[in-house]
Amino acid sequence: MSVLDEPKLPKLPYVYRAKVVRADANGKVRIKVYGLHADIADDVAPLAEPALDIFGSGDGAGMASVPAVGSDVWVFFDGGEINAPVYFAKATTKAEFSTLASEGSSKIIVPEGTCITIEADGATVQLCGGNVIIKGQTILLN
Repeated sequence: MSVLDEPKLPKLPYVYRAKVVRADANGKVRIKVYGLHADIADDVAPLAEPALDIFGSGDGAGMASVPAVGSDVWVFFDGGEINAPVYFAKATTKAEFSTLASEGSSKIIVPEGTCITIEADGATVQLCGGNVIIKGQTILLN
């Protein structure tokens, strides 16, 4: 059977909601699209690439976040190819959204045990374990 004789896989041209079933340190996650991957085992679920970096400015700079196992994300399939999923946003529930923000406010909430680090030109601000750690050549408090 030649490549031309092989059955064509269906194209997936839309954005889909998926559950994260595994995550790795490189930002890739195994996902199961609702209504599409219900019958496959987690360890063989498609490996989705992150669509990063929205806030980057070049090599070694930017912002990244890996979604937690069990969370929902929005995915598309690069070129519509079923074996090329890309995730780009967390699918927030109504309950989560009401916890995160109300009119006129903004919050960044991270899972317990997670740290946030901001680095620039040798200065660091870190929020971790209930502590605020500031390191730098000069620290100004007004």
